[in-house]
Amino acid sequence: MESYDHKSHLLSGGRYPVLKTIAILYLIGACAVGLYGLFVAAWCLFGQPAVWIPVSFTPAWGSRIMGCISAIGGTFLAVISMLAIAEGIKLFIDGANSLRIMARGAMSGATSASPSVAVVTDGPAVVSTSTSPSPQPVSMTAGTDGRMGGRMGALEEIDAETAEAALLRGH
Repeated sequence: MESYDHKSHLLSGGRYPVLKTIAILYLIGACAVGLYGLFVAAWCLFGQPAVWIPVSFTPAWGSRIMGCISAIGGTFLAVISMLAIAEGIKLFIDGANSLRIMARGAMSGATSASPSVAVVTDGPAVVSTSTSPSPQPVSMTAGTDGRMGGRMGALEEIDAETAEAALLRGH
């Protein structure tokens, strides 16, 4: 079972509340479109032709059955499209949360892929993992204060009061 920190999620007001709301509205809309499509399909079979029904048919049974099939087909495509959009939004939110967790792990020096031990000396670092039998040298650029260089170094130096720093910390 997944362990997830619900407390920070609730305290921060949630991540991407507008996107979550849009995804929920797409789910509700998919249900509404599905019910309306079933209503239209039933009306095509058993009701009289009306102006407000989006499928035109004649009183003949062949035309009614074709209208019913086209209503069910259109409903199916519309519902599947709306569900796919809602799932795409959820996927984006999950990907953003995963990237945030990975960035926190990288900034703290922890890795979630495999347990490893890193020894930093004056020369190149040596990383030994349980999957590889022999240590492999890793080139790292670190300053004299032990901080990483490049983008990670820039992220470490972000002032605590900036909006980017708050986003990176998940606040």
